Amino acid sequence: MKRIIYPLLAIVIILAISCKKDKPTNPEPKSQWQVDGKNFKGYAKSYPLGSEFSATDSIGQYGFPVGNYVAIKFYYTYWPTKNGTYTVTNSPGDSTQCSVTTGNLSTVPIGDYTSIASTSEVVITVSSAGKLSATFSGIVLSNYNNTKTAIVSGALVEQ
Repeated sequence: MKRIIYPLLAIVIILAISCKKDKPTNPEPKSQWQVDGKNFKGYAKSYPLGSEFSATDSIGQYGFPVGNYVAIKFYYTYWPTKNGTYTVTNSPGDSTQCSVTTGNLSTVPIGDYTSIASTSEVVITVSSAGKLSATFSGIVLSNYNNTKTAIVSGALVEQ
């Protein structure tokens, strides 16, 4: 009987050890931003086909962004390939401009706040690997019907 139990016990232990899977963990967030004094930390990602660089404070199932976000949108079909400074507006009209939007992807309606035409600027840095970083400060945003405003500042680093 002992001859059968010990080999079976050894097989069970080996299978238990080999089948143990660690849950994947998200890396430490590198991006941070502030909306009206409330701080957020999150994960930035670039979307060149949509001309957008954005960060969210949560990553949901299957890697989709959820939660609070900030997004920098460039002129249609334009994507930064070198360091530059972009003037903030509500709707980019050329490759020297961008808009900034913030809100929460988990609420309905999203409740976006979008930048208004101003002298504010977003500074973009492009790494040798093509990853973006952005810094911005004191950008005034307005909701869709211009009844509320918000101020956003931050530093986004693509991970």
